[in-house]
Amino acid sequence: MIGLDYLVSTIARLSARVDITPSFQWATVTATNPLQVRLDGMTEPLAGSVDALVMPPVGRRVMVMVWNRRAIIMGALRGPDLPEIPKMPDEIVSTDWRPLTVSSGWGEVRGHTPSFRRWGDLVIISGAVERRVGGYLSSLATMPDAALRPVGTQFIGSSVTSRGQASELYMSGSGVVSVQGYTAIGDDPGMIVPLSCVYMPVKK
Repeated sequence: MIGLDYLVSTIARLSARVDITPSFQWATVTATNPLQVRLDGMTEPLAGSVDALVMPPVGRRVMVMVWNRRAIIMGALRGPDLPEIPKMPDEIVSTDWRPLTVSSGWGEVRGHTPSFRRWGDLVIISGAVERRVGGYLSSLATMPDAALRPVGTQFIGSSVTSRGQASELYMSGSGVVSVQGYTAIGDDPGMIVPLSCVYMPVKK
């Protein structure tokens, strides 16, 4: 036979589990100082303090999380007194891949044409250039789309050449991609510089 003590302890354990399991319920704000809400189906406001992530006025319908004997207002139905929520775009603007303009003294690497595309607010650059006679690190390629250029010189990524030399890649306000900062790139022709960057153009 199951003893009374066992039943009491079992009920106590179940009650404790219920207390630590959050539940979400609709309620109505009945006062703001102090903040009080009345859960749907109840005739009186909840006893004790109520926390809130938003501060709706009296009468506003709210979603309340009841957890561990605490009530927290998680959100409220919209009303004319609440600020408008910025609308999200229906879709992310995306473009097809288009070629960068390779600078004089550099050439496209076969199968890795320097290209770019826009994806939302980001610009993605992919491809590689090979150094030829007269190729300067100050100009590897140029971004032809003025809307995707920064207002000033901006760091856009780093690169490691085909000979294991590291460098920083920058884009100027005129769209010229160059090597600046730390670099171990030599002057020999035939060196390949990968262009693999993701950046957000600085506009201010």
